[in-house]
Amino acid sequence: MEELTVQKAIKRGKLVLNFPVVVFVFFGLCLTFYSILIIQNLWILPIGLIISLVLPCLWWGLIVTKWRIWAFGNCRNVHELKRQAIKNKLIWPDGSRYEKTEIRTRYQRSQLELINKKFEKEDLPELIEDDYSTPYETKIYQSKFMLIRDQLLGITVFLMGFYFMIVGHIFGYVLLGSSFIFINKSNKKSRIKEPYIIINSKGITTINASFTPWENVAYTKTSSRGFGKHTSWYLVIQFKQRNSAGKYAVNLDISELGVSVNKLEHLIALYNQRNRIESGLAY
Repeated sequence: MEELTVQKAIKRGKLVLNFPVVVFVFFGLCLTFYSILIIQNLWILPIGLIISLVLPCLWWGLIVTKWRIWAFGNCRNVHELKRQAIKNKLIWPDGSRYEKTEIRTRYQRSQLELINKKFEKEDLPELIEDDYSTPYETKIYQSKFMLIRDQLLGITVFLMGFYFMIVGHIFGYVLLGSSFIFINKSNKKSRIKEPYIIINSKGITTINASFTPWENVAYTKTSSRGFGKHTSWYLVIQFKQRNSAGKYAVNLDISELGVSVNKLEHLIALYNQRNRIESGLAY
């Protein structure tokens, strides 16, 4: 039987957990507002909202345990699977009060206890399918979309502030001051022409750290800070030995790069794998 990879387990999790929840909420709300228009009774609104929220939670609580048993029971790299599952909002972190919303039978709890023993082993590198469409080296720059967004935001706030100032509203001066902050921040970013990250089969270079060969990289991981719209993503690189700048690790904000977090993780794993193959290290 083919070994279940982390990527396949996460893809299945999104299909059976996240997608149905979105569908339940969407159709539940549509049916609620449609019923209000037909029956013309506002008491349907709170009832419909409750059902639209309770039903998806009930589905998640029932299915997430089955997915846990299937995914963690068949996947070798349970540490990475758990990290990816939390990142993709398939499960909650250990100790979270929301974790108690998972519905488990006594038999399922006994299965999970056996599966938890797999966490005593370290993860192994997974073989990634490489069709060599990815170039020898990838340079990652900051997102042009994000730069244009910030510039437009600054101009919009400036115009609004100018209008309120003309009509004699003091709020206009506040907006004008804020617009200069946005525009100045955007201009500083636009002056950065060099890539934030350069990756190839030899190693990785970041804008805040010199080139580091893969042999000196203990591990790389992405982590989020903040919540909701204020979430920022960081790339953490831990070195086995101090790099040329005398650092044991670097943290780089990757929230506004031209690639997604998942794509960046894939590229790092792919180039690391190419290095292992070129070095003759078996998987």
